[in-house]
Amino acid sequence: MTNQPVPDNMVLIDGKLVKKAELSRQQKLENVVIYPYVTFVYFLQSIVWYWKLALIQWRKRRQLPSALIVLELFGAHPQAAIDVLRGYGVYAQGGSIKWAIVWNTVNLRLPILVAASQWEFADNILFQTESDDYLIVSNPGAKRGQSLPRPYVQRQPSQQAQRPSQSARRPVAKLGQRYR
Repeated sequence: MTNQPVPDNMVLIDGKLVKKAELSRQQKLENVVIYPYVTFVYFLQSIVWYWKLALIQWRKRRQLPSALIVLELFGAHPQAAIDVLRGYGVYAQGGSIKWAIVWNTVNLRLPILVAASQWEFADNILFQTESDDYLIVSNPGAKRGQSLPRPYVQRQPSQQAQRPSQSARRPVAKLGQRYR
């Protein structure tokens, strides 16, 4: 291919000219009308989330949390990543959501705030569990690709395993009788 200028409505991908992706009128309208309110709600939630994080770290270590790291997600349902992180016990909070074009594809873009002490673990979790719902757009962490433990909820022993069986317990005292 010669060094001809690429038209404004086209993009060069793998040596081929492809039509450039554009936001539809509805997506532009949602970015202007709906998502600023959603962003404001996420902003308020992130303030509460940060205070909870600060309180937890202050109680455990008598220190305030370090700087927050932003993981950038892109996909049809990037909010699903927050539930995945919670399953592994990682504190995370969504940021401003909006329609965006990444890699010539139109989808939702969501930055996720993660504590600096957990961002490599969170990046690894999201990288290994990514699906059609979301992709990680931010730079990779050093621990990306390492093996993962089971999710936190799967590591919890069941209630039946924690309680002794009925036969191992003492019989319940009836009203008016003493305990033995």
